[in-house]
Amino acid sequence: MEKCINCSLESGGNYCPNCGQKLHLKKLTLRYISSEFTDRWLGLDTKFSRSAWGLFLHPEQVITAYLNRNSVRYIGPLGYYIVMTALMLITFELLGLEVADFLKSTNENLGLPSGSGSARQLALQESISGWVSRNFRFVSALLIPFLTLGVQWLYRKKRSFLENLVMITYLQTHTIWFLIVGLFTFKWTGFWVSQYMTIISLIYFGWALGRFDDGKITFRKFLKALLTWIVSYILFILTLSLMAIVLVVFIGAFKK
Repeated sequence: MEKCINCSLESGGNYCPNCGQKLHLKKLTLRYISSEFTDRWLGLDTKFSRSAWGLFLHPEQVITAYLNRNSVRYIGPLGYYIVMTALMLITFELLGLEVADFLKSTNENLGLPSGSGSARQLALQESISGWVSRNFRFVSALLIPFLTLGVQWLYRKKRSFLENLVMITYLQTHTIWFLIVGLFTFKWTGFWVSQYMTIISLIYFGWALGRFDDGKITFRKFLKALLTWIVSYILFILTLSLMAIVLVVFIGAFKK
């Protein structure tokens, strides 16, 4: 029997059944302090590595476990998003790369127009690009609700909106790994491979979403998952374009 240092209850086992405090205390060391921080606040213990590998190999198991209220084995979707976006921004910083350059390269590889129009339009494009670069973590999350709506529409009556939101947050966040690989590839080779990373991300999304219900993937389910992403992305782009048009009209009216 051990006496809990928090609530003074005597009990056996590894944790106090009353308050959850660890009963077998370790010696205070730098390793203990760092592990406590990464475990409690960042989730960078075995939960993070188990979640990352699980989302690569068996994404449906990770997501289903969380939906079944298992908060011990895997890190939650919000925690995973926070850690992964932080890791992405740290990678940009460590490699000495600019988010704006990455966005410009991605637009060019996707065939999106840039650097054209009147002086006022160019100034607006520059302003919007700067805002996106400074708020990349926030902007990268904007696609998640649109993907959730797409899944809700094309996979009707299978899951609730909140369950779909959890699933999409996991899957979309996990594609950040492919972006990080692309950043390192550019640093080593000098060649932007964002278009290839986008394709790989799409393949992963289609594979993971297609096998979610039964752990099996077929060509038909893969195509349906890709269609979901395409429809959601089109809706996302149309919404952003409409917002940009409204912003241009508003700025033009204000300057007059």
